[in-house]
Amino acid sequence: MNSDRKIVTLDTEMLRQHWRGIRNAGIALLVLGAVAVVLPLAAALAIDLLLGWLLLLGGAALSFQAFRTSPSTRFWWQLGIGVLNTLIGLLLLVNPMQGVLTLTVLLSVLFLVEGSYKVALALPLRAVRGWVWLLTSGLVSLLLGVLILTGLPGTAAWVLGLMVGINLLFTGFVLLSLARSLRPGDQA
Repeated sequence: MNSDRKIVTLDTEMLRQHWRGIRNAGIALLVLGAVAVVLPLAAALAIDLLLGWLLLLGGAALSFQAFRTSPSTRFWWQLGIGVLNTLIGLLLLVNPMQGVLTLTVLLSVLFLVEGSYKVALALPLRAVRGWVWLLTSGLVSLLLGVLILTGLPGTAAWVLGLMVGINLLFTGFVLLSLARSLRPGDQA
């Protein structure tokens, strides 16, 4: 228990030394989040294009590496994964709106699976104080998943960028709050 307290103290001291960087990261995320919330389609397209380039370049690198190690028994697996990454990257880059639609469908499926898991996890925990919050979170995730899916293709134009924007805003607020509490002279 005492060693855990030392680790927390060391981590806190390290964070205190970098409070300005944490503050600056928070400001940057707030700005990016606000832009994504105000321009959700532009944010969704930027996400699609960034992911497309990452998959394209990563797939090319994986394919190249497969040929460099061609006598390996894993050659076909490595090449297949590289080609798959490259093709998916190309599809996202060639037709970004279709990519945004696909990413939105995947996001809604994630909400549905996550919501189902949370509800299933919450129900046996009814005797535990606060279980209702886990249940509520699961039900909200399920509702979001259904709303996004039933609103397709119209929701694809705004939901992905909006969700990322909201996440960036909250993360920015958290970082600003953390930086403020770590600033010298503000220790509680």
